Amino acid sequence: MATLGGVGRLPVAPGTWGSLAVLPLWWLLRPRGPVAYGLLVLALTLAGLVALGLYFVDPSYQRNDFRGAARLLASRAAPTDALVFEAPYTELAINFYLKTNHARIPMPVGEPIDEVATERKLRADAYGYDRLWLVL
Repeated sequence: MATLGGVGRLPVAPGTWGSLAVLPLWWLLRPRGPVAYGLLVLALTLAGLVALGLYFVDPSYQRNDFRGAARLLASRAAPTDALVFEAPYTELAINFYLKTNHARIPMPVGEPIDEVATERKLRADAYGYDRLWLVL
């Protein structure tokens, strides 16, 4: 995803930004005729091609590597370790790839997050395990 001056992630692709930059100019100039419409189509197509190219080279567009995470857990987590999952979808994906019998501990759910209650629950759930692996 695109970043805005280091502020953070924006929920749109770079091609969308290019398209949004072309449309106000189009509205201000209000050209008429087939050549003008052809230029608009060309500008939007180029913005889309740039975005498509970024999807293949920009690492921020890559999917999470659940298979690699499961491989790491299988090789390094001991049988006396427990896995703590931050989100249910993460647990589903790891369970698909990880075929071991490690204990699985879900994170407490709630809005807003109560830090004291979360810490208390994790301490109680973690009792008896050597290490906890936090899977995000």
